[in-house]
Amino acid sequence: MASEKSISVCIANFNWDVTALVKEVYQQLTAAKVPFEILCYDNAKGSAFETENQTLNALENVTYRLEHHHLGRSQNRNKLAHDAKHNWFLFLDGDSAIHNTYFISNYLEATENAMVVCGGTAYAEKPKDENQLLRWTYGKAREEISAEKRNENPNAGFSSFNFLIKREAFELAGFNNELTQYGHEDTLLGQDLSNQHFKILHINNPLVHLGLDDNQVFLEKTKNALQNLKFLVDANVLENESKLTSYYLKLSKTRTKKVIAALYKRNKGKWETNLCGPAPNLRTFDLYRLGYLCSL
Repeated sequence: MASEKSISVCIANFNWDVTALVKEVYQQLTAAKVPFEILCYDNAKGSAFETENQTLNALENVTYRLEHHHLGRSQNRNKLAHDAKHNWFLFLDGDSAIHNTYFISNYLEATENAMVVCGGTAYAEKPKDENQLLRWTYGKAREEISAEKRNENPNAGFSSFNFLIKREAFELAGFNNELTQYGHEDTLLGQDLSNQHFKILHINNPLVHLGLDDNQVFLEKTKNALQNLKFLVDANVLENESKLTSYYLKLSKTRTKKVIAALYKRNKGKWETNLCGPAPNLRTFDLYRLGYLCSL
């Protein structure tokens, strides 16, 4: 039988060198003296880092596997959980780094108080590439949030980037396999956990997000996420409204929705020029997202 504090680290990866992340997690888990395994499933067929990542299989209780057919983000994470054997699942995204020697011990301590624990997200002081400025600006302003602030509305602040969950909680919720595109699979999981009456505890134990998308790629991913969001909203699946969905639902009851959609179509090029430029404006990004959502 698995130990009460045994951990399966589930790393969802996509074409990223995870060797540094895995070795840091491995070292901290070994020092913590808890039973563990590390599973890393790479969802990028033909990964450029397969050779480096395969070396991790030489470590005891570590499995790196390159998937040979594409899985959605939800499916990949559910597969990791299905194969995991321990009582706690620590989900980490592969394109991240740990800059905290107490990362594992902080999570172990938090298991005394909750069955779901979110560590948070951090960003470097500046992006490595100016072409990643939009993703960095958004992340720094909207995702790098203190645990104190996140705990004010814990379910709305849930993120799948870096969290620990007890097996029985995940088995009652899990990621929705119907969401095959990028975006909002964590929004739905946070809501499902709330509906199952699981407390979500936020702590200051961030992973640093390294794999920033280029501006144009991030805009396309944003559109994919909004398509997912519209599917969830129209199906009355989402109960906890964000500011974006709240505006959208209000507009949907009036003719203003068509006005905002027309505004988006007329200004799309100008807005994208700003968002992909040297000083992206997040209010413009909010209007861009609302406009695209109304235009669907």
